[in-house]
Amino acid sequence: MVDYLGYRKKIGIVVPSTNTTCQPECELLRPAGVTNHVARITIVERPLTSDQAFLEHVKAMREGAVKIADAYARV
Repeated sequence: MVDYLGYRKKIGIVVPSTNTTCQPECELLRPAGVTNHVARITIVERPLTSDQAFLEHVKAMREGAVKIADAYARV
């Protein structure tokens, strides 16, 4: 089957679920023949009041990115 929309390139984008602007901004930048495929990392919003809380938040985002990448690598 011919890909009429993404015949030049397909771009995978992984963003945190709390980011509400990345997807529409990337769509505005997308040239003809390119398709964006967005996946979201589930992020639990919590107060980042200490270095430890921030590091745990970053660790959760990294783990989520790995899960998303693994899931889409099988497609």
